[in-house]
Amino acid sequence: MASPEQAHHPVPALSKMTLDDEPQTHPNDQPIQPKEQIVNPFTIEAADERGVDYNKVVEQFGTRLIDQATLDRFEKLTGQKAHRYLRRGLFFSQRYILAIFRV
Repeated sequence: MASPEQAHHPVPALSKMTLDDEPQTHPNDQPIQPKEQIVNPFTIEAADERGVDYNKVVEQFGTRLIDQATLDRFEKLTGQKAHRYLRRGLFFSQRYILAIFRV
């Protein structure tokens, strides 16, 4: 059961945060092992409160980031602006778009 101090704290996780560079430990003085993020078709679980690391997702699935050069090439080949989701970065990686450009 939570101690009275923890029970009344509005955000319990913040009550345990420190500004020290030392690794956090469990009450039994064993270091907390960093959790790995899980991203697959069935589960998305971030490693920590910062969220999913999309650069690791790109590396894990063997895709490439959609950069401005890719968008410029898309617009040059189609004669139209890329979809707003692409321009705003909602779709952040691709695998086969460069092969499609070559066709």
